[in-house]
Amino acid sequence: MAELNPYFIYNGISSANYGVKCTKFAMPIAPTMNVVSESIPGAYGNYFEGINYTSKSFTFKVYLDTNGSRERMQEITDQMAEYLILYDEDNPAREYELGFGFWPDRFWLGHFSSIGQPTLLNNSWFATVDLTFECSKPFTFLNRETIALDGVTTGKPIDVNVKGNAPTPVDIQLESNKDAKHVGVVVNGSGIFAIGEDRSELQDTIVAEWQEELSDVGDATSGSFTNWNLNPTSASNIKWGQRLAPVMGGANAINASGMSIGVGTKEKTGYNPSKDKKGSTSKYTVINFGTDAQEAKGTTGTPWYGPIMITKGFDGGALDDFKVVFRLKHEKFKGPHNGRAMGDIELLFLDPNGNAFFRAGIKDQDSGAVPVLYTQIGKPGTDWISGDYVNIFGPAKFFNIKNYKNIKVPVYTGSKKVKKSVTIIKKVRGKKKKVKTKEKKNVYYYKSELNVNNFSELSNAWVEWEVHKVGNVWSFWIYQLDKGGNRVKDYAKGKVHFKKTKYIDRGGNYSASLGSIAVGMFKHSIKEDTTNPPNIYRNVNPSLTMLKAWRRNPNYDLANKPIPVAVPAGSVLDFDGENMQTTVNGTVVEEAWATNYPKLRPGNNTLVFVSDADLSKSKTVISYNPRLK
Repeated sequence: MAELNPYFIYNGISSANYGVKCTKFAMPIAPTMNVVSESIPGAYGNYFEGINYTSKSFTFKVYLDTNGSRERMQEITDQMAEYLILYDEDNPAREYELGFGFWPDRFWLGHFSSIGQPTLLNNSWFATVDLTFECSKPFTFLNRETIALDGVTTGKPIDVNVKGNAPTPVDIQLESNKDAKHVGVVVNGSGIFAIGEDRSELQDTIVAEWQEELSDVGDATSGSFTNWNLNPTSASNIKWGQRLAPVMGGANAINASGMSIGVGTKEKTGYNPSKDKKGSTSKYTVINFGTDAQEAKGTTGTPWYGPIMITKGFDGGALDDFKVVFRLKHEKFKGPHNGRAMGDIELLFLDPNGNAFFRAGIKDQDSGAVPVLYTQIGKPGTDWISGDYVNIFGPAKFFNIKNYKNIKVPVYTGSKKVKKSVTIIKKVRGKKKKVKTKEKKNVYYYKSELNVNNFSELSNAWVEWEVHKVGNVWSFWIYQLDKGGNRVKDYAKGKVHFKKTKYIDRGGNYSASLGSIAVGMFKHSIKEDTTNPPNIYRNVNPSLTMLKAWRRNPNYDLANKPIPVAVPAGSVLDFDGENMQTTVNGTVVEEAWATNYPKLRPGNNTLVFVSDADLSKSKTVISYNPRLK
């Protein structure tokens, strides 16, 4: 039986227009899947980190209805090239919709990655061609659904039932008939996107006030040390909140993917309990926090050590008022020795004289205790211990702590030959007799060290800080990130999420100008480092994955140039979750309440509008394309 409507539609043009029909084929179930795992030395099995779901591709065969004519064959193939080979010079990455007549309720978004050579049938001018289509977004999109409302009521839920089985971006357009200082939509009680401001003491504008001064995100354009001075002599007087000044050394490196700056590596000879036989050593690649001699100095009364980086400053001089966003990673590995490792990743704001007045980071405690997160501001040059400073957040450590059983870890401290009495069988006057004698035997020495064996979210954490300073007013957002780099929700239990939108430095003692930014990636020796030979284990892996800084526009003055409303009467506000942007009358604006653009989930959803204005007569359109995985 012939398929009903056997044609496909690409970029709005049906293949029926040029005489090409689809044959039967089946869609793949899933996109390309790559398992991500890590091999842990000495462990039984791997550490599973998840699955990467990449693009989905499928191949289908089409039939060229040539009527047996060579001229018709040439006409069809010319038209296939015209309609299937699409290139937008202004947007080379653009992708197009593909649909099929026998699946009228859905479409796919992507591009043809292969258009095969026609295969002639039975030595005639009838032919087939294999087409391969690749979807970078591996979803099946169902036809668009639209909900039109004559108005909405602030605080009153709107139910939206979504087809499909995957989260779906939503587009919400609202034509306001009254001036609104703020308009927002809360999705399913948590996700929110909004513009404007409903707090009179903060800015009431949709105009951006920041000028970017530094962007180092570790990508192909800035993933270098162009912005940095590495282990500079100017770092010797910086206070890091450690009782002893850290020893600067080791080396920084950009990781293989180019997406973060961490600590480099070096070769070190030592004893690895999981690989080496007793009394033997091997050469291993370890993280380069400093020289072997620095590591071997001891664990009591000795400083932290590691590489230090300082930015080269800003064009136009220090930033009097600024916004800085940065991301730090602290990665600690499990294991009896690995769990005892001690690392410290710190970031400091320095005034033009090189004195620190802001400090943030994640720092390990000894003996396998959970790390601590801290955020502080202080008088420039304070020691962060007993000096003039305040804790904005922390020191904090209670993030999903798991207290496992304390363990005593045997640390190999060396061996020596010792004469020991042994009994051997020896012939005496032709007869075998047991005789006692002394022989040299290897004796191996160990020292038991404590591993309290505790872990928390901070043991393997990726955290983003967003810090604003305008005059003497500071604002802070500190959020743990998921693997996709998204901030966790404010209600995420046991995760790092902190927001303080207004801290006033009333004395002005802590609100210096920003001259540069320093990053330290430190290690502290443990017993395993100080033995002879040293014990080899996995150090904590600290890294900086993003740093951006903005200068506040000096011509921008809220007091003199207030903007009374965010959405004037008669304007069209569009929260476009598909393109992740918000516009007023087609002009992109900055969201005042910053969250990820929320998505609709399969099944029932609740939307609640929030505004200071009466929206009961504001025409509203909610539209979306349901998705299938």
